[in-house]
Amino acid sequence: MTDLGHRSRRMALVILTLLAGSGGPGALSAQSIAGRVLDEVNGASVPHSRVLVIDTVGELVRAVEADAAGRYEVDLEVSVPFQIRVDALGYERLVTPRLVIEDQNHFELDLTLRPSPLGLEPLIVSAEGVSREAITKWLRLELGVHPASLGGKVIAGAELEALKTPGRDIVDLLRWANLPGAFVSRHAGNGGLCVIARGVSCAPIRFNGMHLDPADVVALPLEDIGAIVFLRSSDASSLFPGRGRRSSAGRIEIYSKAWTPWGR
Repeated sequence: MTDLGHRSRRMALVILTLLAGSGGPGALSAQSIAGRVLDEVNGASVPHSRVLVIDTVGELVRAVEADAAGRYEVDLEVSVPFQIRVDALGYERLVTPRLVIEDQNHFELDLTLRPSPLGLEPLIVSAEGVSREAITKWLRLELGVHPASLGGKVIAGAELEALKTPGRDIVDLLRWANLPGAFVSRHAGNGGLCVIARGVSCAPIRFNGMHLDPADVVALPLEDIGAIVFLRSSDASSLFPGRGRRSSAGRIEIYSKAWTPWGR
């Protein structure tokens, strides 16, 4: 039997256990699944992976982050079909077959990921002069997830300052920033910033956590900008659910110098 066959068989056995329930005396009343995210090859925990619950039409229902030990827990509804998707840097994406919880119980389900040199690209940090620890701590507070589970690009510190040119605006700056998997242009209608990360929609833009019209972005003084975070489409969809097609277009988060800890 092939490796894929063995993996599918193991997953099928886990799913049968899940559907069968565990209604013994030790079962919990909450409807939840918990377990560990593990490396399929060596059994090691995979920390800070993203565990997403997807409904039958592909919409995000829940999103949690595994802790430093690879442990996750997510609450679910009884008798509602769902799938679990797991993303982690350096691993193939895992998507389970459709699952259903029939009883009000707590289930343990370990999720194994296959290492891959072609796994998700990590978040690129261009922030010379700012420590990676400071970037990590700040982004975790701002976005609510560990940066190790994200892809895209952070521009801050000396790298950002080097991109600021007199007489230019943020459209020019981001064109020179080489955002991974994105096309940066000036909107034909209003002259505003348009970053296309997927499909034909311009990515939503926020400034210090507030939504900003693309036409207004170009008016931001470059000297006041302290950091720019570009999020790929899959991360924007899970971090900002319920936004429809715009959430799948990626996202641009712009922060003033006064907003960032290193710019105060």
